[in-house]
Amino acid sequence: MIKRVTPFLLLSLLLTFWFLYALVAGPETAIATKLILYPFLLINLVLADFAVWNYLAGKKIWLIWMLECIISTMIIYWLL
Repeated sequence: MIKRVTPFLLLSLLLTFWFLYALVAGPETAIATKLILYPFLLINLVLADFAVWNYLAGKKIWLIWMLECIISTMIIYWLL
């Protein structure tokens, strides 16, 4: 189970809590675009993670981590 942890799955977990915080924090942070963006982004992250993992057959974990870390960093920068 620990071998399967990737940056996209960690980012999905982070975004899940961030989405819940945005809903509870108030109307100024939970605008309509965020209500649509977060679930869409979560679903695509999980699908992309499984696609990359299955394409590389889980053998090149260093490559998976490198690619997903770069993309995750760009996503976090874009959201902030």
